[in-house]
Amino acid sequence: MPVDEKEKVIRRLIDSFQRWENLLRQGGQDPFATDGIDMNLVRNHIIADKQQIEKLFADKKPDIYHRPTPDVMPDTYMAKAEEIWYGAIEVLRECRTDENRRYLKNLILTDEIKMQSGLLILQKDESQLEKEIESKNYVELRRFLYKDFKDRYRLCRQEVNRMCAEREQKQEQLDLFTMQIKRRY
Repeated sequence: MPVDEKEKVIRRLIDSFQRWENLLRQGGQDPFATDGIDMNLVRNHIIADKQQIEKLFADKKPDIYHRPTPDVMPDTYMAKAEEIWYGAIEVLRECRTDENRRYLKNLILTDEIKMQSGLLILQKDESQLEKEIESKNYVELRRFLYKDFKDRYRLCRQEVNRMCAEREQKQEQLDLFTMQIKRRY
């Protein structure tokens, strides 16, 4: 067996142990799976790499081979669960106190403007965040930690103002046109 293949499997095993430890302490970024599920997948890689080492190394196994295989983790395990939950509460608090959000909430807008400006999606995201906090869905909450509601509300306000001004201008033009027609007749 080529030396490169042996080195590859040793490197992969070292990387897998390191990945498992990182998931345990820091958590992952998987938007669809808990850290426990990811850790168990990495554990399976560790087992597979150890089996390959058994085939490749007849007598003296590398030191990393003797490192104990991690235990199976509960699928529900999340590293930093409390930090994620409190972080999501802070995101919601910042969202609720945002001046642009308050401004937009006080406007009476058509569904078309809400849809085209992105406000409808933004409001749904905020509502979803609140539901995920209540249910303590840490995988979903982790995704919300990286959403910038403040900037999204700012951009949405700009877009709503632009759209309203554009509609006002069209209405003024229509009113002037209507007045001219009435004068003629």
